[in-house]
Amino acid sequence: MEWSSIKKQENRRRFFFGLKLLLLLLLIFLDNIYFEEIHKEAGVPARITQALIFYLTAHLVIILTRLIIVRVYIRKKKAPNRTDTFVIGITRIASLLSALAFVFSILYAFDIAIKELFTSLTIVAAAIAIIFKDYIGNMINGLIIMFSGQLQVNDYIRIGNNRGRIMDITFLNIHLLNDDDDIVYIPNTTIILSDVLNYSAGRQNKAGVEFEIATGRLTDPEALHQYLMKQITHFKEVVPGTGRLRIVSMSKDFAVCRFQVRINQSQRETEKAIRQKLLTSVATFEVSE
Repeated sequence: MEWSSIKKQENRRRFFFGLKLLLLLLLIFLDNIYFEEIHKEAGVPARITQALIFYLTAHLVIILTRLIIVRVYIRKKKAPNRTDTFVIGITRIASLLSALAFVFSILYAFDIAIKELFTSLTIVAAAIAIIFKDYIGNMINGLIIMFSGQLQVNDYIRIGNNRGRIMDITFLNIHLLNDDDDIVYIPNTTIILSDVLNYSAGRQNKAGVEFEIATGRLTDPEALHQYLMKQITHFKEVVPGTGRLRIVSMSKDFAVCRFQVRINQSQRETEKAIRQKLLTSVATFEVSE
């Protein structure tokens, strides 16, 4: 996500925060002065407005707390990166707490005793926990991923047969945009329990491919390395001299190789073009080169 779009989202959040704050102050003012008459004439229970005031107060406190935590964290890191997984985790928790505040306000508005409700639903809640244990596990693992900092939005990773760029991290799954522009949803539990190759580790922008080549065409790996570098020199984003060719595995007929090169800035379209060029170059490589 580009910084300009992130900044627009933050400005939108501030606008709605101010709007909700004005609404809360208006409700408190009217509740203290006029709402007693309105309750009597219109027959609207006072608990309705009190529940609304409770929800808005709790919601604004949660938003303000999130804003303070994010500000402190970003200043501490000295990097205005609101796609950081810690920031995403705080935002997800804030949304969850706001949803809980909404539920409590609804229960209060209809005069439902929260303590008695939860006591009577203990057995049902236990059954629900067993049924939805996979979802609960995904939520817990999602928080672990968010706060561990090992994976970030825009990281280019490979997990199993899926390879692509992380677009979002939620409580349930990771949204992966693969090279075919398809969104792949990978459960957080799968991420935790599987080996994940992060091509963006170290926060260095890289582009690369993994390919198979007949062993008869790999008599001179250095020649292949130089050939691939020559094919992508016209990309201004490529850092000269940073290409690396590594033989991952080799059998009698084929060798699995990985070629990576550093780039100046992470742009998905550029990385995709570089990878496509590298793959076509492998296909046209001749031993005589």
